[in-house]
Amino acid sequence: MGACDLPLMSTVCDTVDGVVGATGEAVTDGIGAWIAKSMGEMAQAAADLASKAVDRTTAIDLNAEWFKSNYELILPIGLVLTVGTFCLQLTRAAWRRGERALVQAVYGTVAGVLFAFAAIA
Repeated sequence: MGACDLPLMSTVCDTVDGVVGATGEAVTDGIGAWIAKSMGEMAQAAADLASKAVDRTTAIDLNAEWFKSNYELILPIGLVLTVGTFCLQLTRAAWRRGERALVQAVYGTVAGVLFAFAAIA
């Protein structure tokens, strides 16, 4: 049982709450709204700054000389491996006399090439 639950004290508590509540709200609503607005603007500015930093530091230049030279080196190696794997799949299909082995070999080779180009692009 609190002090405001007593019969005479409840009237005093209600009066004090009315005066303090209205005055307190007038003071804190203005300050609270200003703080909330300022924090929202600060969060927006921080998010914008972070997104600009991420864009600036993670940009990929596909025309860079090091990328072109690496791509020119890896492309023939990948082509030889792709053709070699396809030939091994055809050899396995002929050895096992599988009915669907040729389809699997073509599908696997085409899918591998498409996924490689998709990964690069």
